[in-house]
Amino acid sequence: MNAAWEIVEAVFFEQWLRFYFIEEKGEDFYWHMDDPEALREAWPQFAAIISLDGNQVEHQASLRAIYETLHERENGPALLKTAEACLAEPAFLAELAAFPAWVATHERELESGSGDFTAWLQAFAATRAATLEKTAGTVGKTVGETTGEITAKPASGPVARPASGPETGNSALDAYKARLAALACNKNSFE
Repeated sequence: MNAAWEIVEAVFFEQWLRFYFIEEKGEDFYWHMDDPEALREAWPQFAAIISLDGNQVEHQASLRAIYETLHERENGPALLKTAEACLAEPAFLAELAAFPAWVATHERELESGSGDFTAWLQAFAATRAATLEKTAGTVGKTVGETTGEITAKPASGPVARPASGPETGNSALDAYKARLAALACNKNSFE
């Protein structure tokens, strides 16, 4: 079980929805998904997060939806125990913090891009790999693998699904998943 990836993916999905599907009403913000049924169909594993549609955006409600998402998985109880261990691990917390920082630095590009969650994950993973490579002082990836550009607009729009299975066919994303699998909290999974 790659619990760290399952947790990160759920948190990142909520943040992706937050970027595209929030509207302001007066002084408050509300979830407003154009087609929540299409999202549920494309991303059934995130139904609890998608169910936030129509509600006021609140931190606690988002946390509950992420918790429900993890709890509903086949390995839910074990996953939640592992989540506790991951949330106590600085390396895991650094990965969680890296995503909103990436979103903030790529905001203009994301606003004009496809809105596809899979493209977001792939671009983030490529950027993260390049950043980690630079900090480690290593060289070896090609520019195309590490730029993290979001250029393709898939025909299916913002609800496009990733490839199924543990490997996505995107080397940067697969490497990112492997990096998360190597975290200590994953090694202490309570399967």
